Amino acid sequence: MQLARAIFWALLAPLAVVTAACWPEGEETAPPEPTVGISRMSLGDVYSRLAEAVARPGMVFYTVAQVEGRYLEGTLSGEMQIWLDVERDLGRQELRGEFPADVAPYEETTIVAGGASYRHTADRPTEAGAAPPCPGTNSAALSLLLGWWPCWEDFPAQVMTGVSYGGRPAVRVVTEGTSWGEDEFTFETTIHLDEASFLPLATSVHWADSGERGQSFEFTMLFDNEFVPTDSLPPDFFDPAFMGYVYRDPAEPLHDLDPSLTVYWLGKEFPADGGLPGLALSSVYIPEQGSGPGYEAILDYRLADEPFGPASVTLQEWRLEEWQAFLDQARGGNWWDSPCVQSEERAIEGGSVVIFKGYNEMPLPMPSGTPVLPEEVTCPASPPDRFIAQAYLPATFILVDAPGVGGPHPTESPYNSPEGMEAILRGLKPR
Repeated sequence: MQLARAIFWALLAPLAVVTAACWPEGEETAPPEPTVGISRMSLGDVYSRLAEAVARPGMVFYTVAQVEGRYLEGTLSGEMQIWLDVERDLGRQELRGEFPADVAPYEETTIVAGGASYRHTADRPTEAGAAPPCPGTNSAALSLLLGWWPCWEDFPAQVMTGVSYGGRPAVRVVTEGTSWGEDEFTFETTIHLDEASFLPLATSVHWADSGERGQSFEFTMLFDNEFVPTDSLPPDFFDPAFMGYVYRDPAEPLHDLDPSLTVYWLGKEFPADGGLPGLALSSVYIPEQGSGPGYEAILDYRLADEPFGPASVTLQEWRLEEWQAFLDQARGGNWWDSPCVQSEERAIEGGSVVIFKGYNEMPLPMPSGTPVLPEEVTCPASPPDRFIAQAYLPATFILVDAPGVGGPHPTESPYNSPEGMEAILRGLKPR
């Protein structure tokens, strides 16, 4: 039950997934086929028309969606309320789910403001995350209405016009695909918009586990739409502070470090320079001390114009003696020990720095620490595409990396270059 409950609301959560292919009472058991001679609209056209439909001067779009779901042999029900102020790109969503008598109701509130999403539940503090707009629209708030899958480029949505829903002419947006990763599942989402008003009529989703468990879930949302005056809502209605959200200084964990360690960093903000984008400190990770040599902290820096973007630069802070113990333990088995990696070393005031130039895919040293001999490998003929730097500073060692982001949309850090490494090394300063 707990697993089903978690998946049910993960599917309904904003910027996660929407809802599924179980049709309302009295409707067809399968979506109707498009009529002959339908006109064609692009996905961008649909999102643009939807954004226009929910935007009225001095008004906020308000909809109540009744949610009905089925999982295995059980049923779940709930209600989703959404308020959208598209002109200011503000949105608010409230969920309430009803479960069997032995499970407490689930409640969740999400606010989208300033390109960020703030989520609050009763059992955890408010969490902030990214709220990117769907491709084809510049409104992040509109994602509360669209959900996640129709906005995901790896699963392009199909637009069908000339169809009907509940006896009303409609436009249908269908997204289907198979997820990636270990927990593979297939899904199909369907959104119906009224052809005349372009307001939402219903959303449905079918989710099926591709693994041995073979679990499946089906959900349907039916929308009841209206508009309310903007000034009828409390002034803080779209303010995440009303949910108890408090800004936390990402540098705060550094206060807990042993003061005998000199931390070198780029500051909370690192300005753009030489064509490279500016950076901002996004998080600090302090590990629990283990039995072997290890770093004291990892500082993650994101691009300054991406408030919830992934790390584009990471700094590992080590005590010099711990780093040397790590190298002795690794016995030449690190990435930079490959014969395909070139290095440039130079002295600086109080220490030295090294920039390594290698490849994301190349022969690596043997796990045993026995180096691979150059004559035993064939290195890529292309220029290096992976760069790492090391800084030996008074009593502190810094490992500098500019990681790429994997997943369905791999991206490369703009600092993954010799120029990027140089910029970071020049910018390091004691905290």
